[in-house]
Amino acid sequence: MSTSVATQWEYLPPLPTLRGGAAVSAAAGRIHVIGGGLSPYRQLDVVESYDPAKGGWLKGAPMPSKRGNLVAATLGGKVYAIGGLFVPPERQGEEKPMTDPSVLVEVYDPQADRWTRAADLPFGRVKPAVAVAGGKLYLLGGREMDPKMNTRQIIAYDPASDAWTEVGEMPVGFRHSSGCAIDGQVYVTGGWTPEVVPGAAKPGRVYASLIRFDPATGACTQLAEMPVPRVGHACVASAGIVWVFGGITQDRSMVAAVHAYDPRTNCWSKVGELPSPRAICEGDVLDGTVYLPGGWSALSKTPNPDFLAFRVNP
Repeated sequence: MSTSVATQWEYLPPLPTLRGGAAVSAAAGRIHVIGGGLSPYRQLDVVESYDPAKGGWLKGAPMPSKRGNLVAATLGGKVYAIGGLFVPPERQGEEKPMTDPSVLVEVYDPQADRWTRAADLPFGRVKPAVAVAGGKLYLLGGREMDPKMNTRQIIAYDPASDAWTEVGEMPVGFRHSSGCAIDGQVYVTGGWTPEVVPGAAKPGRVYASLIRFDPATGACTQLAEMPVPRVGHACVASAGIVWVFGGITQDRSMVAAVHAYDPRTNCWSKVGELPSPRAICEGDVLDGTVYLPGGWSALSKTPNPDFLAFRVNP
């Protein structure tokens, strides 16, 4: 694998509404940034879409609900905005309201600039890994209602039946992991569990794991670990390679290193560094270019203003 991204970063026009914990997905020739938050207590319904052909941002119809730390994926040309955190109606007048995991799956049609509703999740989830393979949408892990509990469950959404089905189980229940798919296989990178780590300043273990889920068999396989444990990072697939950006590691410092995984060799390589590190972020690929908008520069305090892009040269 020949990759060099360190000198290829491009700074694009900044996201109009700076935020962390937004969902990002490419559809209809644009990069869509959905929801997110200005703080742990203020969730957003904002939809902003970047058009590379015009070099600017467009405002879309707002999401019907306000949610942060949600995930998104594109299936059949439509963007599915899934789960995340929301403020229940009875707490919306509070200064610092507690949030709950959402079961909502709202679907954005970028051609019509319109939202519809898909079948709810079996239970609320926060930051599962998400990927599309074989015409279905897969969710792996995520936080449950109890802030101290993650689920190991893997579920699949079939748009033909508008239904979710349990299809497997992760070896570990992660939250804030990140996923992608290559050749019908789903890859899940990193994540966090709330267990106590001896000597750590705060509870929680950050993982370097790479897990492959095979939808055909329901089996999970542990692959070569990432060089750096990370959580709250972005993971995309392009040119048959898994690319991982940003996030934080066990000591809660931001990860600048960009790593790439080649499934053919089961090996990771460092391929550059982010000029503007971030966490609780997402990204996606459009026409061979990786786009990374938003995220937090300081967790839940300072949104990252830099919108970065680079073209993959495998």
